[in-house]
Amino acid sequence: MEALTDILLIIRGICDGLVYLHTEKGIVHRDMKPENILLDDLMIPKITDFGISKLLDGATHAVTSDPTGSRGYCAPEFIARGEVSIRSDIYSLGVIIKELVTGCKDEPDIQNVLRRWRYKWNKSANYPPFGYQQVSKCIEIALRCLSDSPKKRPKISDIVSMLNTMESPNEHITNLGNSPAGPISAYPWELLEFDLLELNFPFEVNKQIPCSLQLTNVTDDYVAFDIEMMGILRYCIKPEKRVVPPRSMCNVMLTLQPHERVPHAMVCKDELFILKCAAVSEGLTAEDIIEDMLNKKLGKEVDKVTLKVVILPLAID
Repeated sequence: MEALTDILLIIRGICDGLVYLHTEKGIVHRDMKPENILLDDLMIPKITDFGISKLLDGATHAVTSDPTGSRGYCAPEFIARGEVSIRSDIYSLGVIIKELVTGCKDEPDIQNVLRRWRYKWNKSANYPPFGYQQVSKCIEIALRCLSDSPKKRPKISDIVSMLNTMESPNEHITNLGNSPAGPISAYPWELLEFDLLELNFPFEVNKQIPCSLQLTNVTDDYVAFDIEMMGILRYCIKPEKRVVPPRSMCNVMLTLQPHERVPHAMVCKDELFILKCAAVSEGLTAEDIIEDMLNKKLGKEVDKVTLKVVILPLAID
């Protein structure tokens, strides 16, 4: 992830370019994607490649039989009916903003995104005073742009206004523990603090590879957790479940089991652990933890944390 200030400048620059195209020229770019946005020496984005752009010439939309477009960035109405409009570019913009802020193409888990930004800021000792609000607002803008209905997507002028408001020092913002003077503390919905959000396993053939994870209960409640592996490699997790007392720590050992060959890169990129945790009553033990206790669908306050796995093959001299 780039620094948040750089990301905000890039988003603003892209929006300025779309203001020019949409409001002054009446042009739909039709192929908005990161590869068609170049940064100059001052990190100012320039929209390029107008090979399939469309001049609306006063019309609100047009229909094309040309299926050209970039998968993952095309609006649903274009895929379904070949319909293009300035709102088609807005959909593509939403995908780009989502990728810039979250670092991935998937549907964002907002709490996990905010958690990762907080860890990044604390690790770099760079504490933006309104980082939480800016990341949240960018995700909100992206999700509005990604509406299936073109009419529900904001105009580019509205997006610029939202960005301007977000940057305004006079806007009343509730600060959730964010201080530019020191480390950003856990957000109110975080129950456990993690020393790592990315688990590194320096791989060696036919060897067990351990990785230690430290969890800290940052609340005054008892917190139960359960760790589940999502992937195809074999691991041993000790403990998989535990109830952590208030303001206490718990060490978890995750051990990659012996494998005869280095895992393929495509396998490694999908490896992750999901840790679910929730406040529970005093006296509960690990044996008492059942799935329903950690089920958001039952109306419980559950924190679901994604821990990324990185397999690091040792360099061969």
